Amino acid sequence: KSLDRHIHKILPVIPILMEADSACIYTINHLRNRFELTYFTPNITGVKEELLPNDAPFMFSILKSNQTVTNTNAGRNQIMTGRDNSPMAKRFVCTPIVVNERPIGVLMVIGKYNGNFTADDNTLLKITAHRFGARLENEKLVQKIRRGK
Repeated sequence: KSLDRHIHKILPVIPILMEADSACIYTINHLRNRFELTYFTPNITGVKEELLPNDAPFMFSILKSNQTVTNTNAGRNQIMTGRDNSPMAKRFVCTPIVVNERPIGVLMVIGKYNGNFTADDNTLLKITAHRFGARLENEKLVQKIRRGK
């Protein structure tokens, strides 16, 4: 629960700092082989709740490569859809969230207002994803200790 509070406090600040529309976290469901929308800013629109490998192959490659990916092309992509389910043009940047040296999901910022995402934006996103991962690791360790007592 404290992790949820932490994420809900920090996540809305990220798009403000990066001058973007919104942010979200997709976590990987290995059993179902898909990404699931886990956390999102209240103003987010048009993102899919689940992403299959064919919907977003780059997200699966992010997990394998452990690299940040930026879409500077304002053309169509399959992650964001409009209210009528048609693809929307959006710029985005996403980076893996790693726990115990294993990627568990991605942190994504969507819709840069002016221009493309910068190297500073990428750095901020990587640091934030690292903090979320570290916080999640700490939560798991605390739970392990509590169960051991």
